[in-house]
Amino acid sequence: MTKTRLVMVLSLVLVFAAGASVGWLIARRPPGPRSWLADELHLTAEQREQMQAIWSQVMGRPRDEGERRAELAQKRDDAIRHLLTDEQSKQYDQIQTQYQQELLKMADERRAAFEQAEARTKEILTPAQREKYEAMLSRMRESEARHPRRPGPPGGPFGRPGEGGRPPGAPLPAPPPGPPPH
Repeated sequence: MTKTRLVMVLSLVLVFAAGASVGWLIARRPPGPRSWLADELHLTAEQREQMQAIWSQVMGRPRDEGERRAELAQKRDDAIRHLLTDEQSKQYDQIQTQYQQELLKMADERRAAFEQAEARTKEILTPAQREKYEAMLSRMRESEARHPRRPGPPGGPFGRPGEGGRPPGAPLPAPPPGPPPH
């Protein structure tokens, strides 16, 4: 056998061995959602289930904390409202409206930048990669739809105008009963 043939045969054997190894590794992978932590720690299927149970309790907390944060923000805003005169309340409303408009503008800019990055990413991908990428984006959007974020900034008093919060320019809620403002 010539040297060239020997190199070709050995190369072919190595390629098949590598393919078999990858196939074996993929077959060993536990079913279900992937977890970088579980992969790094090489967790067993039982450990993965236990890890899922542990972390699922923690992952639901941001929603609960968000509701508590909103309640605290409302109490804070009521207390501030109670301290303001009518003129100060109007100024406060203007500040809040401007703040909400700037937040919406920033969100729109971020969304546009993200969409441009997605489009530029698609341009550099092969058709097969683009198909996978679009499927990934679709899954991400479905996940976001199932677990929507609370509108507006965390702890923000009114959410985003028109999204369950105070509409732009709408007055703040009336102060709680108590002594009259200064």
